[in-house]
Amino acid sequence: MKFDQGWYNAIYPDHGWGGKNGEITDSIFRASIEHGNEIGKELLNSALTSIADKIELKEDQNIIVFNDLSWDRDGYAKVDISHLQGNDWIVETMEDEQVPTQLINSEGKKELIFSIKNIPSIGYKTFNIKKGKREKSAIKVGPNFCENIFIQYN
Repeated sequence: MKFDQGWYNAIYPDHGWGGKNGEITDSIFRASIEHGNEIGKELLNSALTSIADKIELKEDQNIIVFNDLSWDRDGYAKVDISHLQGNDWIVETMEDEQVPTQLINSEGKKELIFSIKNIPSIGYKTFNIKKGKREKSAIKVGPNFCENIFIQYN
């Protein structure tokens, strides 16, 4: 029922932006799309929570990264850690291997961005957040240069 309502609200504006009554019609269409989007987010979060509740986790601070695609996936994930004290946090795989991580403080929000590899298609991987020092970057940055093991600034 809720899915049907979200779908209806999302497709309702397909009948013509900028048509009869111009801005009034567009504002109705926009409100409909936004309502459909909110219903979609609510349904997605409910489904992900239901799946996550069935996963056995061994640590206190866990991250579950889902891949909803039909192929394996690499990329980056971001998690809000504003509720955790301090800035010395790392992300590890379930095999206790540290994952490359960057801490971002922006607009009063503290987030860890980390690299993910080989998330199985229509599957997930779990990671742990632990107190610890992140590995130092092998990149040296100056006011007008960057260097790494391949490119040296002279």
